[in-house]
Amino acid sequence: MEMNNIMSSLSSTKYSYEIEFFDKSRFTRAVVIKSDHHFTSCDVNSYGLLLGSTPQKPTDIVMNDGYDIDEPKDNNDDIIKESIIRYKPISRNNEYRTFSSEKDCEWTYTLPIGEECVSVGLTRKYALIATNKRDLRILSIGGLQTHQIIPLSKTVINIASNMKNIVVITFEDLSFIVIDLDDTNNNSFEGKMCI
Repeated sequence: MEMNNIMSSLSSTKYSYEIEFFDKSRFTRAVVIKSDHHFTSCDVNSYGLLLGSTPQKPTDIVMNDGYDIDEPKDNNDDIIKESIIRYKPISRNNEYRTFSSEKDCEWTYTLPIGEECVSVGLTRKYALIATNKRDLRILSIGGLQTHQIIPLSKTVINIASNMKNIVVITFEDLSFIVIDLDDTNNNSFEGKMCI
């Protein structure tokens, strides 16, 4: 993509994301996603792609004459107020499929107004979303909430998971929290990161 195309897409609040895969035998071409949402977090594995956006603020909108807005606009209809989570499958039943063939498996999840996505995580079974309200949301790979919202005591900077455990890295003191998904009481183990 040429630089002027990137600049024009940024000034009209349209964003373009390109994902290129190392394994050219399975993924022959790069995937381009065009969206109105500014995705700031991402996780990808062999099953799918999970993107998390932050809502636009009035100062993020650029007017046609190229000057930034210093004050909120009177007409806020064009501003995206919610944080959006978007999932796109890559493979089903260990068989690679093109992004265009999986339209029925894509989904979008909208967080409540005031709650912003700060980190996402993706497993074979779950989509994980950490928010600025220090909540952890656990969705199925189909986009439905499977567990109660888990409140966290600290701000999250990263999430990783396998089928049974979630590891949350926190910002304040770079500590970690391990949450057992099989435990109905959501008991967790906390510890300090070694640097």
